[in-house]
Amino acid sequence: MKRSDIMGKNELRDGVEKVKKYYIESLQEAGIFYEQDADPASLPLSELENMFRMLGSLR
Repeated sequence: MKRSDIMGKNELRDGVEKVKKYYIESLQEAGIFYEQDADPASLPLSELENMFRMLGSLR
């Protein structure tokens, strides 16, 4: 595996984590997640995205 492939995968992983963090913070602000809830970061990105989209349609 080339070094650039590894760097690309790390950048992709970082990007996914940033998107997940944005979704989680937005859902927390809306009162969907609370501090005492189970770790929302363990949810798959697709589930967080669906929740985020549903929140947008409610607003």
